[in-house]
Amino acid sequence: TNPTRGALYIQDKFEYEGMIANVGLRMDYSHAGGEWYVYDTYTSAFESGKAENLDNYLEKEPTERVINLSPRLGISFPITVNSKLYFNYGHFYSTPNPYTLFNVRYYNSNERVVRISSPNNPLPRTVAYEMGYEHNLFDMFLVRVAGYYKDVSDQPLTVTYVNRTGSVNYSTYEPNSYEDIRGFELSLSKNRGDWVQGFVNYTYMVSQWGRFGYRRYTNQNSEQREYEAFEDDNYVTKPVPRPYARANVDFFSPREIGPEFAGIYPLGEWRLTLLGSYSAGQYLTWTGLGSIPGVRYNTQWKDFYNLDLRVSKNFDFDFIRVQFLVDISNALNIKRMAGPYYGANDGNDWIAYMSSLHLPEETFEDFPGGEPTYNNWADENGNGGYVYGDDEPGDYRIEGAYIPWDDNAPQAQKDEWEKNKSYINMPNHEYFTFLNPRDIYYGIKLTVEL
Repeated sequence: TNPTRGALYIQDKFEYEGMIANVGLRMDYSHAGGEWYVYDTYTSAFESGKAENLDNYLEKEPTERVINLSPRLGISFPITVNSKLYFNYGHFYSTPNPYTLFNVRYYNSNERVVRISSPNNPLPRTVAYEMGYEHNLFDMFLVRVAGYYKDVSDQPLTVTYVNRTGSVNYSTYEPNSYEDIRGFELSLSKNRGDWVQGFVNYTYMVSQWGRFGYRRYTNQNSEQREYEAFEDDNYVTKPVPRPYARANVDFFSPREIGPEFAGIYPLGEWRLTLLGSYSAGQYLTWTGLGSIPGVRYNTQWKDFYNLDLRVSKNFDFDFIRVQFLVDISNALNIKRMAGPYYGANDGNDWIAYMSSLHLPEETFEDFPGGEPTYNNWADENGNGGYVYGDDEPGDYRIEGAYIPWDDNAPQAQKDEWEKNKSYINMPNHEYFTFLNPRDIYYGIKLTVEL
């Protein structure tokens, strides 16, 4: 297939007594291209033995052409010579993942279709609002405070359809997901100066999401009613805060400073760039060994911290500029687990890791009775219980072998286990668990001016 996308944009600017307004309209055109299958929900064409010859069982028709209009508005209200209020509003359509457009997946063993894409789905849309205040300090710093809201809709999610006998059992993509994102950000930037430039930004973001409809449908009414009675597919997540911060600071020396040797200044044009980042960990649903209706996002992955840096020195020789540089990622060599499920051999390996943690008591407040449904220690006689602590998903065994917790051990021994987290049953594939060691790159950049 040959997908086609295009856009037209028109904008005008209005000024009135210091107020500036930019008004625009964007037209997006999207055509997945080609033809795609036309089928009933529980078509027998998806049964075993038919996938290789699907064209013989289903008709095709050209995919739809989609045109979307996106209004844009930006208004600035000067307050003083050094400050202003502003407001931005706009619609934005995102490009779908090609995987959701043209794909038919089936089992080689029985040629039964298990997934089929949907090229005619609407494009995911974001409606964004932003209001902010900017202030110039000393003609050197810019302070910016802004609040924003984003309404995201028509995001594709998989929906599974199963017929009465189970001979048809496949998933497709439908625009059922929605999300609300809101927050505020505070930033301080300095884009002039002879020694230091850069910015610092802090953003507090809260998101909430859900879906329309159910994850699974069947044309057997009794089974569908039972599914809807016990599943909470329409559950809307509670607002989840995910603050993050970034800082990019450049320290540099002027070109001509210090002693000179044959036109070269050894102390001049040095630059040190620091890029620091922080983000709160993602929320996870942990219910132990089975699902518990109503329990969602009751624990959180460890927060993320990182520092990258670059050191460079420039030399000018007539028409040639030479730059020597060193890039260091994860400069502090912070060891951290890559993320949920990384390194786990399978679901049981992941459960073993999570079950070994000493999670806080509030993790289980929505469990039946407000208590864990499993133990995280047991002695040789099979007696055990749960030990609460301050562990978070993403904590890892610091050193030494895995030593299962025994609450009957002497306190000094338990203190040692707590110190080294020896009781954490790490995922089996350690080479997939820690993926971000410190990396150092050296380079030379040559610039020739003609």
